[in-house]
Amino acid sequence: MHRPRPRLSPFATCSLVLLLLSLCQPAQAFLYDTFGSGPGWPNRVDDYIDAVQWDATNNVPRAVPVVDNFTVLRYANQDATLYGVDFSAMSRIASSDSLGVFSAGLVGSYTRGENDDTDDNLYNIMPLHATLALTQALGAWHNSLEGEFVAAKDDVSEVRNEQSTAGYGLMHLRSRYERDRWSMELGA
Repeated sequence: MHRPRPRLSPFATCSLVLLLLSLCQPAQAFLYDTFGSGPGWPNRVDDYIDAVQWDATNNVPRAVPVVDNFTVLRYANQDATLYGVDFSAMSRIASSDSLGVFSAGLVGSYTRGENDDTDDNLYNIMPLHATLALTQALGAWHNSLEGEFVAAKDDVSEVRNEQSTAGYGLMHLRSRYERDRWSMELGA
């Protein structure tokens, strides 16, 4: 039996970007050359294309959602709100002729998405995540110790039976030697 495809409207969005820039003056003598930014953004989306649970027998949206089991999904236009913040900061924390220049950096993002029609969370939205790095540069050598951190994912889509996940962290160690025409990098 042939079933017609749903007619989906293209989505329309209204955005507002709030940008915070700061050039920080050091509070202590060893902190200098510090820069940070954090653009925040709310975003309202009309006709966001999301999924609804579908009763394939009667060819209508399912009246009572199926929980913790597989079900048929169908795309439908729904309104949504997304908001979040992207943040970064960099600071040169020490410098010496014998040890080089030491810097610390932070880059991260937080995003939240909600389906305004169903009061459900949007599917596949990355939770809070950030990378913190300590770097050293001495002549041709560039070394970095990085921590990559992701928060637990608890804001999941019930319509799609999305699974929660635990938070986790990873460590990266890199060393690079650079010349004019070549470079060599090791990492773990």
